[in-house]
Amino acid sequence: MTTNVEFWFDPTCPHTWRTSRWLVDVAERRGLEIEWQLVSLAILNEGKDAPPERLLKRRRSRPVLQALESVRQRHGPRVLGQVYAHVGAALHEQSAEVDVAVVGEALADLGIDDVHLDLQVLDGFQVDVAAQHEHAQRRVGIEIGSPLLAVDGGRAFFGPVLARVPESAEADRIFDGAVALMVSASFSELKGSRS
Repeated sequence: MTTNVEFWFDPTCPHTWRTSRWLVDVAERRGLEIEWQLVSLAILNEGKDAPPERLLKRRRSRPVLQALESVRQRHGPRVLGQVYAHVGAALHEQSAEVDVAVVGEALADLGIDDVHLDLQVLDGFQVDVAAQHEHAQRRVGIEIGSPLLAVDGGRAFFGPVLARVPESAEADRIFDGAVALMVSASFSELKGSRS
């Protein structure tokens, strides 16, 4: 029986947001612990061509990730998950701009006031975000984006990518199927269209 789930996320990714809401729903019903960790699409895609708006989003995501790493280090993965719930809702449900201010608002909503969001202070977390990203890439074994998922300390995989957040029975079936694949030594990859 799965009891621990590691979930790596980049807060700017809408696919990751939907997957995280699915996972939280399943975890609440099944009593699972989620260990929230960071991965960076900005680092993954550094130096790659993209439309100007995507390049701006990547640049703006760096201080957001640094602020979240600060939260993780000071308060642990559980609080990081709580902050991500607020940040993700702001970014993906309320169309907030990718900006460190959304982290500040999340912290205020949660009554956490001891994380400094000064950009010069946050610059000190660049190396830590990069280390988290590299750890995630080693766990999955290839350079790949967000979300990443592992169960009970096993291999990490990209996905699942969900077009919508499934309801409880469907959510549980997807989780059971994902776990069955992830724990099989024979399994490598399953992919389809995102449409």
